[in-house]
Amino acid sequence: MFFCHLTNYAYQTTSDLDISATYIDVRSSHAKELLNEDMPGAIWVNPQNLLIINNFLKTSDKRKKYIVFCSCPHDEHSIALAEIMDREGYENVYVLEDGWDIITDNHLTTRRS
Repeated sequence: MFFCHLTNYAYQTTSDLDISATYIDVRSSHAKELLNEDMPGAIWVNPQNLLIINNFLKTSDKRKKYIVFCSCPHDEHSIALAEIMDREGYENVYVLEDGWDIITDNHLTTRRS
């Protein structure tokens, strides 16, 4: 785990899974449709809908541990949300590097019917 600094924001990255954390899925609706699988228990926050992002930020506990993941090649959606959460005062936010790959490699997905 290390700290990244991008555009003056600091967020933590991890390649480890943690069952005590709340997982945030920021895959686009297109990616979710294409992959047709979800991580049970993860909260989906559509990265392309500012209203949904704002609602999530207004209703979430800033002290909880969050692990943000996407299926982007360079974790772009995860990084963007982690930066916003950092700016909004969230205390414990991690970007899961290669998130969707790690989640599927660990068999933590279920197929949608």
